[in-house]
Amino acid sequence: MREQGTRRNLAVGTRAQGVAVLTVLAILVLVFPVQGTAQQTRVTAASQVNLTYGETQTVSPGVTHTEFVVRNSKGRSAGDLLNVNLNNTSVSADLLFPGAVAARDEVSDMAENANAVAAVNGDFFDIGKTNAPKGPAIADGHRLKASLPDRQNVFAVSRKGVARLDRILLQGRITTPDDALVLDGLNQSALEVGGIAAFTPVWGAATRKRATCVTSRDATCSKNTTEVVVRDHVVSEVRREPGSGAIPQGTFILVGREAGADELRKKLQPGEHVRMRSELSSQLGGLLEFAVGGNPILLRDGVVPQVGLGDPELAPRTAAGASRDGRRLYLVTVDGRSAKSVGLRTKELAEMMRKLGADDALNLDGGGSSTLVAREPGEQDVTVQNVPSDGSQRRVDNGIGIFRSGG
Repeated sequence: MREQGTRRNLAVGTRAQGVAVLTVLAILVLVFPVQGTAQQTRVTAASQVNLTYGETQTVSPGVTHTEFVVRNSKGRSAGDLLNVNLNNTSVSADLLFPGAVAARDEVSDMAENANAVAAVNGDFFDIGKTNAPKGPAIADGHRLKASLPDRQNVFAVSRKGVARLDRILLQGRITTPDDALVLDGLNQSALEVGGIAAFTPVWGAATRKRATCVTSRDATCSKNTTEVVVRDHVVSEVRREPGSGAIPQGTFILVGREAGADELRKKLQPGEHVRMRSELSSQLGGLLEFAVGGNPILLRDGVVPQVGLGDPELAPRTAAGASRDGRRLYLVTVDGRSAKSVGLRTKELAEMMRKLGADDALNLDGGGSSTLVAREPGEQDVTVQNVPSDGSQRRVDNGIGIFRSGG
């Protein structure tokens, strides 16, 4: 396997012929542009990417790791692909996380702690604050957290072993013998104005006040907040300010801001019996084995979105994709921010995922977070296969782990 910062010479063979054909086609497009505006033609030409594949190694039955080089108008970038065959009964995928929602760890440590054979980093997160993921999270079929309305997209695998893009919606209520309140958030670092969020033991020890200082639109701290501690379904304490610290088992904490804070103070007093119901509902239906948030969608049904990709800067990238039948995963990192690897724009990442074989794909956290690890032949521990732009692994909130039955 390559040492960090170096790549093996990539064999071209017949693939070089394919690259040559694509180059000719690109020239023809420039000379004879399709009908559309000049701006649309320039975007198409600028985002053309070419792939050259290198060495492929088997990580475990049904899982391979392939090195590749991707070229755009700015230069070359080194990439790594985990190709995962979910038809293989010895292979499974799940969410990796550090044991708490509001925490982070290196991808290699999370993979080794869970006995994964390979992994990539996952969702964007509240870095340097609570470190909680921005999108929803489901691990081993268990709900971990919900998201704000603008971060509901997930890459998921269903209980039937089918990978897909999906959206996760929170359906929750807080009930007392006499009343009911709508639950707007679950274990998240941001809460819309007037909302109520629940924090459970899996949240961890991070501050809960952060949720009253951030929304999907601004970062203004609320001056009207309430925190309600519920132990064994009975209100034990009502506080004006949200706190921090580990939440004991059998306890959940409700945090409200503005109208939500008013409702909590009015309707939940010490001694009140309270029940909470919270479900993370799949927009496509059915139960999910795992789900990880990301943004934006890169591919849907093999089509690159015409709008909403944003981020025109060259950067290291991570993405997760699925084949048309959902039985194959494509987990990818592309190095960047170095003389040897320039990185990709988001649109170029989308086109690259399509060329790699994905029909649906979601952009995951990139930049210094981009990390791909895998076991090398004969080894028991995973090693970093790409070159993180920070110079070493960044501690991140979660990731996608690949597992072999029986370890």
